Amino acid sequence: MAWCAIGLLAAAYLIALAVRPDLVTEHLPAFRPGEPDGNQGQRAMSRAVAEVQTLRQSVSQVQLDVAKIKTAVSVTEQRQEVIEKTLGARLTTLEEKITFSAPIVATAKPGAATVAAKSGGARPEGVSSSGGAIDGSQLAQALTIGAVPPIETGSIGSSPAAAALPKVIDARPPQASAAVPATSAATTTPEPAAAGTLAGFGPAVVTPAKEPVGLRISNGTSLDALRLSWSLLADRHAAQLKNLEARYVTRAPVADGEPSFELVAGPVKSPAEAKRICKALAAKNIPCQIGTFEGAGL
Repeated sequence: MAWCAIGLLAAAYLIALAVRPDLVTEHLPAFRPGEPDGNQGQRAMSRAVAEVQTLRQSVSQVQLDVAKIKTAVSVTEQRQEVIEKTLGARLTTLEEKITFSAPIVATAKPGAATVAAKSGGARPEGVSSSGGAIDGSQLAQALTIGAVPPIETGSIGSSPAAAALPKVIDARPPQASAAVPATSAATTTPEPAAAGTLAGFGPAVVTPAKEPVGLRISNGTSLDALRLSWSLLADRHAAQLKNLEARYVTRAPVADGEPSFELVAGPVKSPAEAKRICKALAAKNIPCQIGTFEGAGL
């Protein structure tokens, strides 16, 4: 019986499948192709696109760096050319100044007589105010006690040396006066001639020399930076700085920092001229301070 029932069911299924196949397909599970879990394909594509964009950005940055390096090299070459031209012009100017100043120094050299007159020094020993030389032995003999004849008070009043000599009174016997050596009188003899010569001049007046005026117009951490700044400033502001010389002054470091240098231009003729130049430079946004023209040559 069981086998008959199974056979009937199988025959009914085959008849239904042949007559109405759509009824059979509705009851069967539908087959659909599986999709990748989590869209792995799209993720891989997005990752590849991001890597390509990063690579493009890196290439663009490298190109920018190369362009900056080329620009810096060209600017450095231009500055080097400007520095060489400026140094050449300065050397030529210095050579011309030395050539022109040599004959002026030779003609302006003072003589010995001029130096002696300006210094107002005392005359050498043994030279009288009248210009003649006095022998030491003759002076000793004249001052020996008892050997001086009576002095005429009105005949040689114009000589300061004779006026300063005291009148000697012989109060000893001739034997005692002859025994006095001439050297003792010579050692105690004053020098009235030099005193009279110095008394003829007024008090010495010392006039202090005026310190040259300078302009502090820049600063930097190295001498090369100062030279570059000076060449650029002298080129751009030749109307104010064409006749000035560059020097540098070292500033003490602050805390643990490195020492810095200040650029000093000068010498300027007067403080009024320095104020005028500083005003013109300040109008062009260039720092300028008036001070003393000092320091070493740049």
